[in-house]
Amino acid sequence: MINQLIPIIIPVFACALLGFAMGWSAVWLFDLSGVMRGVVLIQSAMPVAVFNFLLASRYNRHPEDVAGSILVSTIFVFLMLPFLLTYALDG
Repeated sequence: MINQLIPIIIPVFACALLGFAMGWSAVWLFDLSGVMRGVVLIQSAMPVAVFNFLLASRYNRHPEDVAGSILVSTIFVFLMLPFLLTYALDG
């Protein structure tokens, strides 16, 4: 089971970190503060959308892999959300 998730875990972590980096860049670039800063940072770190699974299932494009990425990204965000909220709401 874990061996099947390894090819999914690395890209999910990379996407989550890239998403947060893009959100942080937008906050810095547009000099956002307060609630807008928090919303951009939190939204940029959210997990993969379930809608992606529906499309993959409908068009038979590896729905099992997409489901795995949804699971892993949701668990990752669940674990990181307290730290993210602390950081996002701090500034």
